[in-house]
Amino acid sequence: MPASNKVTPAKILIVDDDVYVADTVKEFLETEGFQAIICNNGAQTLDYLRSNRVDLILLDLILPHMDGIELAQKIKADNTISGFVPIIIISAKDSEEDKVDGLRYADDYLTKPFSFDELIARIKVHLRISLLQNELFLSKTRYQYLYENMPEMCISLDRTWKVSDCNMMFSEYFTMEKCDVIGKSVLDFFHTDEHEIINSFFNTLRHRQISSNSHIFQMVHPDNRAMNLLVSLRAVHLGEHTAGLNIIVSLKDMTLNIKLEKQEKLARQQLYRSARLASIGTLASGTAHEMNNPLAAILGFADAMLHRLRKNETVGSIELEESLSIIKSETLRCRDVVENLSKFSRDYESQSEKISLYDCLHSAVSLMNVRAQKKHITIDTNIPGDAIVNADAQKIGQVVVNILSNAIDFCNEGSTIIIAMESDGDPQGPARVTIKDNGPGISQEVLPKIFDPFFTTKEIGKGVGLGMSISHKLMEECKGSIDVLSKENKGTTVILEIPRD
Repeated sequence: MPASNKVTPAKILIVDDDVYVADTVKEFLETEGFQAIICNNGAQTLDYLRSNRVDLILLDLILPHMDGIELAQKIKADNTISGFVPIIIISAKDSEEDKVDGLRYADDYLTKPFSFDELIARIKVHLRISLLQNELFLSKTRYQYLYENMPEMCISLDRTWKVSDCNMMFSEYFTMEKCDVIGKSVLDFFHTDEHEIINSFFNTLRHRQISSNSHIFQMVHPDNRAMNLLVSLRAVHLGEHTAGLNIIVSLKDMTLNIKLEKQEKLARQQLYRSARLASIGTLASGTAHEMNNPLAAILGFADAMLHRLRKNETVGSIELEESLSIIKSETLRCRDVVENLSKFSRDYESQSEKISLYDCLHSAVSLMNVRAQKKHITIDTNIPGDAIVNADAQKIGQVVVNILSNAIDFCNEGSTIIIAMESDGDPQGPARVTIKDNGPGISQEVLPKIFDPFFTTKEIGKGVGLGMSISHKLMEECKGSIDVLSKENKGTTVILEIPRD
């Protein structure tokens, strides 16, 4: 069967102790399609309204025990009577004073005698008003429910940025009753150092209507300044037309998020340090071998000079100068090796700054040269001496060491690795560094996985698969990027894009 579209008729309560008048009005209203109920006195009316819903009340002014004005007052004040119910007082008194008294609590005043057409017209007007009032009440109730039960803290501000309302979560966070929150300036809930930024935030909001801020604000308890809370703000400006409600602010608690971010950052730093130490272990044997030759030269020339001096043999100034020059140059060579290794291994506060790209890459290449020479692999560097980038030198160095380490491991003896800087014609764009080898390349099945943590194609014991994963994260932290182009048997090209500014 089709659904019924029948509209429920409006229910009108007639309150009159005159049975004849009440029945006459009831009969007429029912012929007009309304549902009518009669009550004869105030007590009976209140009892009925507390358990039954009506749409409108026709109320006689003269009633036994309780007049119409007193009854209207009690109906409007009774919280057990749900919704808005319009009241029309009907009376033979037509003085202006009587009408004013009646309209203190009623919504309309109709004087006897009246025509039924006028009565119907007034009833329809007030039923439309009642419908709008109830819709408004429902909307307000829904808004208040959503506001109170928002999963984030909310406060409402007036035009002077004083709190006019707050939701339940805000009260609970600050362990304050709503009445103690209302009336306080919003600045009372923020650390003094934040006041300038808060003022700027709300001044900007007046022009943008809706605003959020990436800044994390530090909130404090007005009565307990030791209680701190870190929040992000979102707000909407409702306009200047209302004094009581001007801005609604949503505050998201970021304290735990920031704590977890710090822990994650610390864990990443420890992972980077572990990876760096693993690289140092790999480099240590090569570094020792690289230092062995200059130390042998230093020891040899120093022993020769001491031996001749102890035998009182004459040493010519030219010969002495040549020997000391060799000792000096070999000593400097040892110093450079130690300095490069020290730079790579030291712990320090990470920071991006203007650095020489040539110096940064030269240090990384110096660390890897011994390993490369053992396999007769050549590393050619073609980086301009005036290339400046804005990055963390140690992070870029670790990335290059990881890339070169992979290239040396996979390339055959006699291979060549070329480090160069490509120009795209944009002096403000990132510096584009390419590291190319003519090794075996990477298959298309493996290529998408190279940045996955712990993915490796090396033999067990020769790698844990963190080098490229860490390199990817390090480049992100330097606001740069890393990409790999490769085909099987056609070599590999690693592209680093490093910000200049």
